[in-house]
Amino acid sequence: MSEIFSILTGYCGTGVLPLLYAAALVYLLVTEKNIINRLLFLYMPLVFLCLFLLPPFYAVYAKIEGADTYYRLLWMIPMNATIAYCAVKLAERLPGRGKAQAVSAEDTHGGTELPAKAGASGNVRTAACCAIACALIILCGSFVYAGSNVNIRRADNRLHLPQMVMNICDIIMNDTGGEVTMAAMPVGLTQFVRQYDSRIQMPYGREMQMPVYEGFYHSVYDAMENTDPIDPDKLVAAMDEYDCNYAVLEAAREMKKDPAKSGLVLIGNTDGYDIYVCPSIVSAWRR
Repeated sequence: MSEIFSILTGYCGTGVLPLLYAAALVYLLVTEKNIINRLLFLYMPLVFLCLFLLPPFYAVYAKIEGADTYYRLLWMIPMNATIAYCAVKLAERLPGRGKAQAVSAEDTHGGTELPAKAGASGNVRTAACCAIACALIILCGSFVYAGSNVNIRRADNRLHLPQMVMNICDIIMNDTGGEVTMAAMPVGLTQFVRQYDSRIQMPYGREMQMPVYEGFYHSVYDAMENTDPIDPDKLVAAMDEYDCNYAVLEAAREMKKDPAKSGLVLIGNTDGYDIYVCPSIVSAWRR
């Protein structure tokens, strides 16, 4: 149970936004009459939160998917939407709005024009309420684009992918003539390759960095990432096992011997990476 609460408190950050959310829930519980809105904003999130806090539910999820992603289930709780809806409900109940609407209806039937100042105070209160709600939501978070955030940096291109990954993939695709192929990449690049070009298959992906796969053996990954210096013979044997034609290696990595003697042919170098092809491996994609 302590692990679940640790995940929950970590997700809540400073704790101010969950407090606003709790206040919004209480307000809607008392004032909301629409059954559909009550289901969406009250009953479903509360039931889901109860499931989230159940140790058996956590145990099943951790066994199937891994505990490191359990927090993502909290994304299904419409926290910000509920706070925003509550703010709108509050704005609608501000004094002056109903009066302004009544005057408008009476004057319309009487054939007279509505004075410009009628309902103005109600609109100001509404705008002020919305501005306060927006400010509270903003102040509850943090500026994610700050320079100290290592997870966000200026995009290299319009695709918002590292340019070096695009350069590597282009070299491989030029060599294959655009055909589907298999390429082993440094694990830090795998998540970007699949976003840029689906024709480049990979023997493993970013799962090798996830704690749930700790201790999982993969021959290509072991030959590329866990062997130092890299043994070209071991790498080629592992590539052959997975019908993998290409290997992308950091140029600074040491080799036990000349890769060419193991059948690896250097076809390009870009951004500090060497791209090798092993012509002796006939990929299953080309059979």
